[in-house]
Amino acid sequence: IKDILLSSNVPVFIVLGDNEANDCPGDGHETGLELWKDRFLLFDKNWDHQFMVDYLQYSEENYHFVHKGTLFFGLNIVGGTIWDEEDWELHH
Repeated sequence: IKDILLSSNVPVFIVLGDNEANDCPGDGHETGLELWKDRFLLFDKNWDHQFMVDYLQYSEENYHFVHKGTLFFGLNIVGGTIWDEEDWELHH
């Protein structure tokens, strides 16, 4: 999937979904999150674009930018299984 997205002629922004990590079986949620971050975090930086993107320092999968008067944002609202109460509270 990463290679398909990288073939795009326009920048691609990706939001972490609740099934990409939290609902992985067993202890897989940590591995799932690390794999997602390794492949997709800050994905738009694979393109040379002029968007002024702000990423949250404590949670870089959350971002926003304004383009032609329109606000675009990616927001990770954790769903699925609660593995870490503190992280859950941080994202709600």
